[in-house]
This record gives sequence, structure tokens and C-alpha cells, in this order.
Amino acid sequence: MKTMYKRSWVLTIVLAILFSAIWLLPKGGDFQPSLLKTELPEVAVGRQGYDLKISDKELKQLAPDTSFLRKRYIDGSLDGMPPIDISIVFAGKDVNNSIHRPEVCLEAQGWNFISQRYTVLKNCTPKGGDIPVKEIVCERARTAKDKGVVKFETVDGKPIYDRRIQYYTFMGKDVVVAGHYQRTWEDIKTRLTEGKDQQWAYVTFSMDITEGKEPEIGEYWYQQLNVEQTRASIADFVSKSLPSMLRAEPKRD
Repeated sequence: MKTMYKRSWVLTIVLAILFSAIWLLPKGGDFQPSLLKTELPEVAVGRQGYDLKISDKELKQLAPDTSFLRKRYIDGSLDGMPPIDISIVFAGKDVNNSIHRPEVCLEAQGWNFISQRYTVLKNCTPKGGDIPVKEIVCERARTAKDKGVVKFETVDGKPIYDRRIQYYTFMGKDVVVAGHYQRTWEDIKTRLTEGKDQQWAYVTFSMDITEGKEPEIGEYWYQQLNVEQTRASIADFVSKSLPSMLRAEPKRD
């Protein structure tokens, strides 16, 4: 009984400290920008960038001070590589209503996960450092609901699936982390130890796996890349484009 009584007191004290720490968090005013710049290049690694539309649903669901950048980078050469998309969500001061777990959004869009893993992309910072990312390989049945097509099928009636590789990461004022909960911890730690509020950027690099994929009507014919080739292509693009998009070198652990 004494042991249980002692444990309950320890738990009470720990909870009291944690709840008290909430009052130490800044109420705003000292808002540090993300180390990621607030514009995307018009041309990156020889690819021309084209703006992609931000959906009304995204604009309505997230906090009003959330901002977006989204471009598709096209390789216009003959027998070119598949396009690469960059999507960035800059959180406002209410980060919990600006950034959500990316997996939730992908599942809501109908993507099924084939594999997930944490990894690093090499030579992606101004000084040649690596950045942590989470990789998701996913697929979904191809549709064109806006054209009245519920799903595309092969001649023998099997559904046609689109596959994609997506890398995402979070960039604060001076750190880069790949996990949603790690980002939350870094945010709390910075507020408590430095008394600063910081902007987070949720960054996504994605590319279709084009192996065995037939181009749609009006779609440019790209090289057909398997999973490993797609990984290598994204890694090469990020290592060559990201350094110039950062304000400074991220801190090391």
C-alpha cells in the first residue's frame, strides 16, 4: 500500500509540473520564421516549375494564417524524367490547426500505403548535410470523377493503380525533423528553453512510379522508372534544389 501511495504522489507531482509548464509557454509576439524560404524557384535542376492549385477544402480546414506553396517541376527534354511535385505548408501561430499528420491526409485522399520508413537524404543543405525524411510508398485506383469515370480498368477488367513515392519532413527555425511527434517535442522545448515561438514548414517531395504506367490522354510520355529508380531521382533532385531554398544551415543533434 505504501508503494502504491508513493507512486500516486509521484505521478501527481509530475502531472502538476507538466501542467504548470504550460503557463511558461509564450503567448506570441516573438514568432521565428522557418529556415525554409517562403518562395519556390521558377526553375529547379533544369526543370520548369508550374504552380499547382490549392484546394478550397485545404484552405477552409486549416487555420487562416496558414500559407501554401505548391509547384510541379517538369523535365521538358525528349524522353524526359517524370515530374516532381513540391508542396509546402507554412504553419501559423496555431500550429495544431495548420499542420496535421500527413498519413491522415493521404488516407483521406484514397491512397493505400505499400511501405513506410524513416531515412535520410544526403547532401541537401548549404554545407552538404543530410536531412531526415519519412518515405511513403503508396498506391490508389485511378479515377477521373470530374469526367464521370469512377475507375479506370484494363481490357480484362482489372483496376489500374497509380503508385507514388513521397518524402516529407518538418522544418522549424533551425531544426529539421521527420516525425510529427518529434516536431511537437521540438516546438515545446524551444518555447520552454528559449521563450520563442517558431514557424514550422511541412515539406513534401513526391514523384509517380511510372514503371508499367500508360500515359493518360494529353499526358507527356516520361521514362518508366521502378521504385529504386524513382527513389534515386527524387534524392538527386532534392540534393540539388533544396540547399538554395534554405535560409541557413540546420542545427545538428
